[in-house]
This record gives sequence, structure tokens and C-alpha cells, in this order.
Amino acid sequence: MKLQEGVFLVAIFFFLGYTQLVKGQHQPRPDCQTRCGNLKIEYPFGISPGCYYDEYDSFNVTCDNEKEKLFIGINVEVVNFNHSAAQLSVLFNRSSDCDDEKRNETNETSIWYRLGSSSSLSPKNKFTLVGCNALALLSTFGKQNYSTGCLSLCDSQPEANGECNGVGCCRTEDFSVPSDSYQFQYGSARLGNQTIKSVDLFNTSVYQFNPCTYAFLVEDGKFNFNSSQDLRNLRNVTRFPVALDWSIGNKTCEQVGSTNICGGNTKCFDSTRGKGYICKCKDGFDGNPYLLDGCQDINECTTGRHNCSNPSTCENTLGSFLCKCPSGRELNTTTMSSCTDTPKEEEPKYLGLTIVLLGCYYDEYDSFNVTCDDEKEKLFIGINVEVVNFNHSAAKLSVLFNRSSDCDDEQRNETNETSIWYRLGSSFSLSPRNKFTLVGCNALALLSTFGKQNYSTGCLSLCDSQPEANGECNGVGCCRTEDFSVPSDSYQFQYGSARLGNQTIKSVDLFNTSVYQFNPCTYAFLVEDGKFNFNSSQDLKNLRNVTRFPVALDWAIGNKTCEQAGSTSICGGNTKCFDSTRGKGYICKCKDGYNGNPYLLDGCQDINECTTRRHNCSDPSTCENTLGSFLCKCPSGRDLNTTTMSSCTDTPKEEEPKYLGWTIVLLGKLSSLVFDSFVSRKTWAL
Repeated sequence: MKLQEGVFLVAIFFFLGYTQLVKGQHQPRPDCQTRCGNLKIEYPFGISPGCYYDEYDSFNVTCDNEKEKLFIGINVEVVNFNHSAAQLSVLFNRSSDCDDEKRNETNETSIWYRLGSSSSLSPKNKFTLVGCNALALLSTFGKQNYSTGCLSLCDSQPEANGECNGVGCCRTEDFSVPSDSYQFQYGSARLGNQTIKSVDLFNTSVYQFNPCTYAFLVEDGKFNFNSSQDLRNLRNVTRFPVALDWSIGNKTCEQVGSTNICGGNTKCFDSTRGKGYICKCKDGFDGNPYLLDGCQDINECTTGRHNCSNPSTCENTLGSFLCKCPSGRELNTTTMSSCTDTPKEEEPKYLGLTIVLLGCYYDEYDSFNVTCDDEKEKLFIGINVEVVNFNHSAAKLSVLFNRSSDCDDEQRNETNETSIWYRLGSSFSLSPRNKFTLVGCNALALLSTFGKQNYSTGCLSLCDSQPEANGECNGVGCCRTEDFSVPSDSYQFQYGSARLGNQTIKSVDLFNTSVYQFNPCTYAFLVEDGKFNFNSSQDLKNLRNVTRFPVALDWAIGNKTCEQAGSTSICGGNTKCFDSTRGKGYICKCKDGYNGNPYLLDGCQDINECTTRRHNCSDPSTCENTLGSFLCKCPSGRDLNTTTMSSCTDTPKEEEPKYLGWTIVLLGKLSSLVFDSFVSRKTWAL
């Protein structure tokens, strides 16, 4: 009997160990160091062998216990882990380029780093330049090399408004570094005597307030530009937080199958890095998805993560919650925050005696007067600017503006150049929805506006060969401004483009190869965001012969705010008045659940969400239209699913444990044998 019991125990320990290898494969030892200073270290990262995912040394970190700091790779400090986003936050150095009052260079540093195979630079980062009349360049190396950069312009101390918009500070908009890039370097330099016809770059000395230029990578949202301090010495900051994306292995979720290292209550996702996979907790669960029991249910009711408000009550469910209303009340499906009765019909709003139709346009400002060319069947505003669309709900006008061009021959001699200028009416301004865009290789573009406060912005595009036709305007053959914050009082603007000269940054050379064969001209233009998709094979040759692009103009009524206009506003019924983001005047919008022209008395009409299929009610729930909204109604005894808002549901049952393979089944059988053996032993002992 003892021999039989020993065999059973050996078998149990064997299968326990084997099960741990299959299900808990690569799981950390229980005695692993889990903290370094204030930083918590969680699997798949770890310090000692057996504590990190050991198929790749990329997850091995080192703790300097004396300094209480954590490092990865070659002395790169780690400041945060984000397992749910598969992201690591590290500190990278900034570069600098300093000169004296006579523009003689006194000090220059460029920066380079090398990454492990499991990590890559996240698109959440921004490549940033701080400095006046300067450019910055970043180059990466891998299967496909990549370069990007930006341009910052100013001849005096910019206002301290916190905006990195190309005046004293610029940053790349689309940071799409290839995921296989294993090394990268960056630096900055002052601009030389580059000029664009009719659009001069600033040549004033900026030494007194900006002796150095700085280039650095930084995670989006982790740097706020302060012109008065940063242009002087960058507040003596030498390192910035940078996001690195990481993934497990080289296989997709489908390829790795059940051998993935994701724990319970998780989902496997193919990494956006283009190789490997990541694990995430299911909705309603939180924790470390790489541990067996790392993802635990979130109790939305006790943690305040629900939207139920009095008199509705919150009921937690596994992975979700329900808002329940007292008998006779219904859940408000618009706000999802309370119980409500069916709203009463709103009384019509009649406007004061000031609303009198004087002609066909709002005649306090000629800006709203448009002209129709009946022969061409085209509409114009101002000085022959064609109108292509009105958007009353957004107070936006779509017009067509010309593009500029700068062409040269194979020997880089300029053969043709055009710059563009426009003048706006007092009720209009360039919308921040626009992008100032450059198409061309090894070129820069500049836009200047004039008003109470003059403004300039620009961008930089680099390439020495035909870029891939991937549709991305990311600084390779095409660039665009990220933050288009033109002052709203700008009444005139002009723009153009030019090839770069022999500007160089130490260890980071600009391309000097002739690009004439595939890019004889550079083009600069304004275009509404989303209305231009870059095609390198066609656009670099001749911009597909397009000479005009749609541009968004914001407009407003008068110079008064809503409060100042009061009942004399020209907003109709079922509307709301909003102060214009232009800084002067107001605009009208239909209330939620209404649609139409908010500037007409009865312009905003109720939307019937039930008949127009704008509801989310699905069988067996039914849709009931209300004034300005709708309700999803469930049969008696059923509750509305407050997570999906698409159906009626019963309270979900607790999820069954997730068993992970045939070894678990065997373990269950062996456990029963152990129990029988234990009982037998007890009986024998008695």
C-alpha cells in the first residue's frame, strides 16, 4: 500500500510540474524581486533568471538598489510599465546645438540609441525641436531606413501660450517609424539663408533669447512648451520620457494558439508592431494579463466606474454592471446616467423684433454675400474663391485654394516658382481643421499670416529615393503641420516652398542626392484634414495635376458673445447659442436629437431615431421615439444591457473556470486518486 501511495504521489508531482510548464509556462518564480525604488516590476519583465520572459533578453531589467532606479539595455532608465498597452516608458537624452551672438557654433551634440528586438519606438512619441529659425532631423536604421524632421521659425520671443506650433517649437505629426528599426539618431541645426520667393525666412539674430536649439523624442502630452524658459535653456532638462512598444515573440495570436502566455479573462491581440502578440484583460477586468490570475473583475458599483445616478441603482455583474430603475421609470438611453420620464414637447422659441428678413443673407456683414456664376454653375465668395460646401452645424465653409510650386531641372537650377496669397473677410478665419502641406523631397514649406499678431509655420520633407506608396504624409516625401493654430484675426496669408540647401547636422546628414527624376517640383498648399491622401508615385511627379484643394473656413455671427447678444441672437427654435472659437462672435447649433439649419426659425426639426435607424435597440428590445431622443424598451422581466445598449439581457452567470489543456483534465483525475489514496491511508492507519 505504501508503494502504491508513493507511485501516486510521484505521478501527482510529475503532472503538477508538467501542468505548470504547459499552462503556467514562463510564469515567474514566487520569490522574484517585484520592486525597484517606487517602481513595481511585473512579468514579463523581471530582474533575475526565471523572473522574466526568458525567450528574449529584452525583458531583462536591472535594478540599481543604491540609486533605486531601474534600467534596461545600455543604461536606459525605466520610469513606468503599462501592461494593458504593452508599453514601456524610458528616459532618452536631448541633443543640442549652440552658437554665439555672431552665429558661430560653440557646442553641438547629436544622440543615438539602439533598441532590443522586442521593442520599438511608439507612434505615441513626438520628435520635437525647440529653437528659432532651426530644423531638426531624426534618422532610423533597419530593413527600411526612415527619416523625419520639422522646422521652427521666429525672429522675436514668441508668446508663452504653451503651444508647440512651429513658432519657437515644432514637432512631427505622424511618427510612423518602422517597427524593425534597431537604431536611431537625431540632432538639430540653425537654418542658413534659405529663401522662398515672396516668403522670406527670418534672418534676425535670436542669440539674446535663444542661444541653443534642442531636439528630442518625448511621449505625447509629456512636454508643454514655455517659450520664455525653454528657448533660453530648456529649463535645464536633459532627458525626456519616451514610449517604447513591446510584444511577445514573432508569432501572431493565430500562429501561437493555446501556447500564448496570456492568463485568464484575457484576449490575445496581434501586435501593431507587425510581429508578435500582446495580451489584454477583457472589458470589465483589470490587472496584469500575463499572469495566470492577473485579470480580476472590476466592481464598477463600488469603484465609482458606473454612470448610474439617483434614482437608478448599480448592480455589479461579472465583467460589467447594470443600471436599474424603480418600477414605472425608464433608463435614459441618451445620458445613461439616470431614470427619466418621456420628455414633454418643448415650447416654440420665438425671436425678438430684431429678426427681420432683410434680403437673402445676413446683411450686417457682406462676408455672407456669395455670387453664383449661372453659366459655369459655380458659387464664389470674396475675390473669385469657389465655394464647394456649407456646414451650418459646424459653422464651416469649404472653399478651393490654389497650391504653390517650385520646380528645378536636373542640375538643381530653378525653372519655375509660384507663391500664393489670399485675403479673408472679417467674418472668416482659417480653420484649425486645415493642414499646411508640402509634397516634395529635401524641401521646406513656409506659411505666413498677417493681422494684429503675425504668425508663421512650416514643415520639412526628406527623401533621397522614391518613398513607398503607403498613403502616409509623415515627413518622407510629404509633410504637414500638426498644430494649425493661425490667429483668428489674420486677414491675409501667403505660402510657398523651396528645396533645402546644404544644411547639415553633425552625424545626421541631409540627403543631397538629386531627386529630379521622380520629383522635379515641390508643392505647398492648404487642405482640409482628411481631404488629401499622399500617393508618392503620382504626387511627387506632378501632384496628379491638381492645382486647387478644399480648405475649411470658420465663420461666426457678429462680434458679440452669446451672453452679449442675448435674445437678439439669430438662433432659431430647438437651438443652442455657442461663443465662437474664433474669439469673436457666436454660432448656433441644433440641440441633440434635432437636425437642420439652426439660423432659421423652424430650421431644427426632431430626428426620429426609430425610423431613421439611428438607435441601438435590437431584438427583443423595441425603439420608441421621443422628442429629441429615443428609448429602448425591453419585455417584462428583462433588463436593458447597459454595456452594449443593443439588447435586453439577463444578469450574466459567473464565468466557468478556464481549463487549459488535457493536462488539467489528467490533473483532475489524479487529484481524485490522491483523495482516494488519502482516504485509504486514513482507513489503514485506523
